[in-house]
Amino acid sequence: MTCDELETLLYDRVVAANLPISGKVYYRGTRPLQNENDEHKEDCTVCVLKGTGSELAKGTCVVNVYVPDVRTASGTYMKNILRCKQISGMLDVLPMTLRKGGIVYFSRSEMITTEQEPDLKEHFVSLKMDFKFIQTDY
Repeated sequence: MTCDELETLLYDRVVAANLPISGKVYYRGTRPLQNENDEHKEDCTVCVLKGTGSELAKGTCVVNVYVPDVRTASGTYMKNILRCKQISGMLDVLPMTLRKGGIVYFSRSEMITTEQEPDLKEHFVSLKMDFKFIQTDY
């Protein structure tokens, strides 16, 4: 299995998980840029960061969900804390959902974090997962 094939598998599984978000799932680097007049949606991106090519292939992948910031009465933007917590809860159970009936084993590798994207007026909730699978084409 190649990195691209694994990323496609991850993408398909995340789409099938049907996360209750207002946007879509994208591969890393394909999420459309938003300008100030666009309605921001809760989009999700997936990517494979690294992997080994040995018989027991293992590596790391990431699922990020972008959450628009909330506009305050003074016109500034701040983190939507409640929604980020809800998204964190959804992502917490995702590795178990992804590995059902599959050849790839996913497990959470780090604590789920929320990071700021100040230029985009949003935050993203990030799930880093380790993956493992047996290469059968040796």
